[in-house]
Amino acid sequence: MKVSFRRNVALFAWRESGKPFWKNYPQYIQPGLEPHPYRPKKLPPDVNIEAVFACNELDLKEVNVYGFDYDYTLACYKPSMDYLLYNLGRDTLVKKLKYPDSISKLDYRPGFAVRGLHYDIEKGLLLKIDSFLQIQLGSVYRGLSPVPNEEVLRLYRNKTIPIDYVESHGRHQPAFVKLKMIQLADLFSVPEMGLLCNVAEYFEKNHIEYHPEILFRDVKKSVQSSHSIMHNIVENNVTDYLEQNSTIQTYFEGLIKAGKKLFLVTNSPFRDQDAHRRGPEAKMVGGKYVGVRWQLPSKLDSSMCDVGACGLWPVGPAFEIA
Repeated sequence: MKVSFRRNVALFAWRESGKPFWKNYPQYIQPGLEPHPYRPKKLPPDVNIEAVFACNELDLKEVNVYGFDYDYTLACYKPSMDYLLYNLGRDTLVKKLKYPDSISKLDYRPGFAVRGLHYDIEKGLLLKIDSFLQIQLGSVYRGLSPVPNEEVLRLYRNKTIPIDYVESHGRHQPAFVKLKMIQLADLFSVPEMGLLCNVAEYFEKNHIEYHPEILFRDVKKSVQSSHSIMHNIVENNVTDYLEQNSTIQTYFEGLIKAGKKLFLVTNSPFRDQDAHRRGPEAKMVGGKYVGVRWQLPSKLDSSMCDVGACGLWPVGPAFEIA
């Protein structure tokens, strides 16, 4: 195989044709001969890269029971939810934990924190780590300010973080092992991290000494304690916080016609799902078809399938889950 270079693009001769790769497969190259960032070079030219690829081993005909989470699964929240959680947590910091009044003027910054990032509790840094536990230099922030690469390497002594440091909260770790790093694993954690970085930036800019771990726990406590207030607000203003989902009703109807059984498992308050299920906005979350179960028992039978027994509304005849 012949290899030559044009700009930064490797031009591979393809088999015996003598033609460079980019001439045989021009669809993989952008106008400037730069490779498309999302086009794998090894795919055959007849593969539609915008198609949905299913697992060959999964046969949905054999799946008879479908379970759903609620938050950000059936219930898709509007961006207003991020602002609500942020504001409630910020007000709790100021009013209950007696943080400086000036913090109440710090507004939410949408798009700063995203799901999937990691936060180093000990060092007070927000950063991106890839699947090989390598720090993505240029993605490390203290508060809202980027941390120079030299400082990052000095703090961690390496570009790769040990797995014990990243997963210090694993199930096999002793109880006395202190949590060192967390990942923003759900969308509710995004406004929480936004508040944490905003407050840290305020302390840094005003030369106020603070302990990163204490700040982290104060912010987490403030946001989590605000969830009950948040649920009350959403319950009374559903359309302000829930997206209209025009296709979910059709999806559920298709499952019902196919003889599938549906249930909902969630740790959100019962009254929220019940209000959404029964109210005029039921179509937004498909509430007509789905019931609520806080803790799913190991086996469900006909004696449990009513509101009074367990708060579960299965669709169709009673069913069992071994």
